[in-house]
Parts: sequence; structure tokens; C-alpha cells
Amino acid sequence: MNKIRILFIVLVLIIFIVSLVIFTDINVPVEPEIDRISEFQITKISGNGAIYADKKPMKAENMSQLNVVDVREMHHSDEMYIKADAQTSLEFYFFGTSFTALPGSYIHYQPKIKELCLYNGEYYWKREIKEKNFNISIAVEDNTDAERKQMMIRLPDSGRLKITGDIIKIWNYTGNLVFNYDNREYGLKSNQALQVKDQKVDVLDILPPPDFITPDDKVIAVNKPADSFVKFSWRTVIGTNDYILRFYSSDLMENILKEMIIPDTGKTINILTFGVNEFFWQVFPYDSKNEREGTPSKIGSIKIIGSISDDERVPERPELIITSLSASGNMVLIKGEADEECRLFINDKPVLINMDGTFYETLTYDKIGQKTITFKLVAPTEMETVITRTVTIFDE
Repeated sequence: MNKIRILFIVLVLIIFIVSLVIFTDINVPVEPEIDRISEFQITKISGNGAIYADKKPMKAENMSQLNVVDVREMHHSDEMYIKADAQTSLEFYFFGTSFTALPGSYIHYQPKIKELCLYNGEYYWKREIKEKNFNISIAVEDNTDAERKQMMIRLPDSGRLKITGDIIKIWNYTGNLVFNYDNREYGLKSNQALQVKDQKVDVLDILPPPDFITPDDKVIAVNKPADSFVKFSWRTVIGTNDYILRFYSSDLMENILKEMIIPDTGKTINILTFGVNEFFWQVFPYDSKNEREGTPSKIGSIKIIGSISDDERVPERPELIITSLSASGNMVLIKGEADEECRLFINDKPVLINMDGTFYETLTYDKIGQKTITFKLVAPTEMETVITRTVTIFDE
């Protein structure tokens, strides 16, 4: 009898558990699948400040807060406003495209209709799924009625957008871009730019990117002062002699560590002056006449390992030896020695240093009298040694 009661109780428990499971499956909503190709997702934050999603702050040091703007949360929202403060950049993903929004950027996203609108700010993008075409909206302040005016862009493979008040600048790096403005369609090809100012649209050609940047992705061991001096170089871009060289604290470019215009295809930099163990760099061809940036190179990354003491940080000046300086008629014959890795200038004229460290130069003068010759030797560390010598010319 007891066995029958036990079996009956077990059976009742089994029926109860099965019913509970069935009831739970029916009544608990299933989380929707995330379409990682078309949905909006913030993937990275970088900087000392925060970004704000519907006034909720998120900082780079607490990436778990990204759940605030995860797609699962936004399925229940009609719209979301995201703003980066003046110290913070963010990376987000939308329709197979990776975007970098620089500090101060302002984004509006409507998840139910999957519409993305970019307000004031600066943005870079690169499409990772190139066959996935889509439009985005951009909004500018219309001074005529103090309202925001929206327009559409069909994005190319890569490019850059900057919105400042009612001024729009678009750089089309690769692919074909379509821009609709005042019921008119504008098409841009690779290496073209567009500017909207005072309701006037200008389409301009820009310079192509520099190729073969070095160092590209490198770990540099700094164990002595000379190790901290690194030459950053790139291939010549036809049509310009000038380049903008920029160094960033992260690949999201929220903080420019150093920026300079270089009239050459390379520059040696003391990487310890940045005060960080990791940084990123990029070079833009520059049209100095029109003050116009071209398509940038890829972003290179540098990691620094090792260290040197403060006393060792100041490198020595390069050694320059003048072994012979003789005047003959209206000519001066010069011989000397220097490190072949250095650059030598005599009266500001570049002079070749041979592989064995020797150099030879002849100067010719049109008039007699005392002449001053200036020698300047520049080391890879950018330290210089300057020597002056005086000779007298007796014959013209």
C-alpha cells in the first residue's frame, strides 16, 4: 500500500513539473535575435571622459556599461540620443560598417525603423561588408528657421564627415558616394570631397593616400637614448610635397599627441616625448595652396617596451671631424669624417657621407676675400653638431 502511495506522489510531482515548464515556455517572451549586420551597436569607447546614451554616462574603463545601448535594450525604445563629450570618442557598428565618432559628436538612432542620423561632430567610417548598401541621415542647423535640416547620404566604402553648425564637409576616400541636398543629387568618386557652406555646394578633388607607411605595427624596445628616435616614413604622393603627420593616444583619435606639416616623406621623432607606452599615427597628403587634406594613410601602431633613466634621455651630439680644409685659387677642398647614418650640410647644401664615414666637397667662389664655411651634422636623434671654419680666397 505504501508503495502505491509513493508512486502516486511521484507521478503527481512529475505532472506538476512538466506543466510548469510548458507554462513558462509559453508565457516568457523570447529575446529577439540580434542582426549584427544591420543593428546599431557601440563597440568601443576611448578617452578620459564619457559618452551619454539618453543621459546615462558610459566610460571607457567600464565597458560592461555598453549593455545600456545593446540592441536587446533598444528593441523596447523608439529612439536614442548618444553624445560624446569633449574628451571621448566612440566606435559603433551599423549595417556592416564601422564608424569612429570623434569627441563632441552627436548621434540619433531609431531602432524600430533602423534609421541613423548624425548631428554636429566628426566621423570616419569603413565598410566591412561592401555589398551592403544603405543610407544615413545627417542634420545641420538651418539658420533661416532655427531648425535642423536633414539630408541623406549613400555611404561609400570609406570616408570622413564633419558637421559644424550649417557647414558640411565630406571626404570620399574609396567607393562611390551619393549626397542629396535641396532635391538635387551629387555623386562623388574616390578621392573627392564635398563642402556645403552658405547653401552652396562645391565638389573638389583631393590627393590620394600615402602608401607603405613604416613602422606600421611595431613593438620598439627602448634600452638606450638612440632607440627612442624613430623615423616615420611613407611613399611619395604625386601632386604634393607636403604632408600632415599626426600622432594619437588611441586608434579612435580622441587625443592628438602631436601634429606637424612635413615637406618630406619622413620624419624622425623622439617617441619618449609623448609620455605614453602605446600610440598611433597617420599621415595625410596636404594641398598647402588650398589648405586641403587628402585621403589619409592607414593607421599605424607603436608599442614601447623597456626604459631609460632621465640622465640617459639626452643623447650625445654626433662627432664631426674636418681632416683637411685647403684653398687653391678660387676653390676650397674639404675632407672630413662623420657617421654615415647622419646627414651633413655644408653652407646648407646636402653633402654625401660615404659608407666608410668619409666625405669630400669642393667649394668655388667668384670673389676674393675671407669666407666662412658652416658645417652642420644632424644625427638620427635630431641632435646637431655645428662647426664654422674661415678661409681666405686670393685668386678669382
